[in-house]
Amino acid sequence: SFIESLFEEIEVVQGVVDPPPLPQESSEVPYLREEIDHLKKELKFKNVISEAKQSGITYDIIFDQEHQPALKNFFRKATNELYISSGWVGKWALENINVELQRTLSRGVNVHLFYGYNHSGDHDKEAALLQLETLQGHFPNLYVYDVHEKWHAKAVVVDDKIASIGSFNWLSNTGNSSKEFSMIAESEEMAQKFKDQFFSRAIKMSKAS
Repeated sequence: SFIESLFEEIEVVQGVVDPPPLPQESSEVPYLREEIDHLKKELKFKNVISEAKQSGITYDIIFDQEHQPALKNFFRKATNELYISSGWVGKWALENINVELQRTLSRGVNVHLFYGYNHSGDHDKEAALLQLETLQGHFPNLYVYDVHEKWHAKAVVVDDKIASIGSFNWLSNTGNSSKEFSMIAESEEMAQKFKDQFFSRAIKMSKAS
């Protein structure tokens, strides 16, 4: 299949580690670091795909610009609870999903948003949090969690039926960047596992608002 051939082309070694620091004057440093980070993402992702195959889980893989339509679809499908975790939260990404977010909240769906990374003077993040705070004034079923300054997990659970994991920052990425991918699985077992072992831990670590 396409997915199998895709990962067969990625030559990875279990336990990839960072190489020794390269000379600062090398113009290749940023590029190589980016490639190393991407290789790590693919290795982790390959392991998730392998587990899904062994479990017989139905899943789909999306890339880059496919994420924004998928996120809006998550909002539309949610009838009870929606959990979204992202490394960052950003104003422009939130504006892209604002209509669907409000419609979902208006239906009475409990929406839980998680973020972590903090950067001093990050005005995009500050504007985004102000937007969410304003929405919380109208919708008590919107929960926002500041998990941890180094929280960088990207995952979604929809109604204990759908689960997603990958490299895309759902709450800060507008979908224009490259090299991002996610797995979306229709699996009650995986969705429940994500809630019990992932999101419940995130809630305990967080400062909820």
